[in-house]
Amino acid sequence: MNQLSARMTIQKYLQERQIVFFDYLNHENRCLVVNLQGFENCPANRLEASFCFYSKCVEVRVYYTQFASNWLKNKKDDLSRIYRLLNYLNATIWLPINDGRQESIYPKSYFYTPRFILTEDETYDLCCEALIDYDVFEMAPLATLDYFTAVIPEYLNEVSIPIFFTLLDKITVDEAIQMIEQKKSSLF
Repeated sequence: MNQLSARMTIQKYLQERQIVFFDYLNHENRCLVVNLQGFENCPANRLEASFCFYSKCVEVRVYYTQFASNWLKNKKDDLSRIYRLLNYLNATIWLPINDGRQESIYPKSYFYTPRFILTEDETYDLCCEALIDYDVFEMAPLATLDYFTAVIPEYLNEVSIPIFFTLLDKITVDEAIQMIEQKKSSLF
């Protein structure tokens, strides 16, 4: 598989599921940006995802919208609590691939291990990010795309309240961790 075939596979997947997307050029790399709606805990009730195509891999990011980025940017001098919470998430949450149908399409597995980050490029995007080698993507395109358009978005929806309540000083980091711990057994 190469950049073009991976992009065509992803576009077909998105079109079949009527997921809105558009093309853009990012530092000479073609990318697809996806609008993911219906996430009631997220700012603006939606998330976005991007698939940026490089020579050997695709970079996938699922991230909160500009509303969240603006909140983070406004608090840029006081992000230590958010970094601590991100560290906790990265250290304790491992999300399996899940077909949402009791493993009738493909088995549950820990095929990818994306990381939860705050970007360093002045956009202040809070996202889950992973690099996927084209050869790996070719082995499991459906599971991969389900993971990044359904599993990861649901995860971000579930941790949204603890994250943004911490950012907006409504709860402490320890209270946020406790909220996530209570959800862990049923979701993660």
